[in-house]
Amino acid sequence: MPEQKKKKYNEKEFLSVIPDAMPALDDQQSIPLRETAFLTLRKLILTGKLHPGERLTEVRLGKILGTSRTPIREAIRKLELEGLVTITPGSGARVARITEEDLQDVMEVRSALDQLCASLACRRITPEDPRILRVQHTVRG
Repeated sequence: MPEQKKKKYNEKEFLSVIPDAMPALDDQQSIPLRETAFLTLRKLILTGKLHPGERLTEVRLGKILGTSRTPIREAIRKLELEGLVTITPGSGARVARITEEDLQDVMEVRSALDQLCASLACRRITPEDPRILRVQHTVRG
């Protein structure tokens, strides 16, 4: 099957997709810049706005996201830990090429972790917790 040609975004087009990827302004107020950069870049990778093999330069991404290189560098390192970015010494960071098998493995692990989290939450919940969760959900939702 022929590989589809990936669209390369120019600076202006790339800027147009950023608002959809960034956390909501209400959420950003308490989120550090490195986390905002991480969440934004992660969403851009997972939605295909940043293509497999595409080079990630700190200066360019910092300019686009309106931040210094440091939060971008930290976000890229965190994305590498998640397997979404590969860093090659002397070559820099690139969006990882993820296969269907890789994705299946990640989804299996994520499913197991979600089940474990739900199980632990059910065992550890106190009578006060559901009321607190409802209040937090109302405030954020």
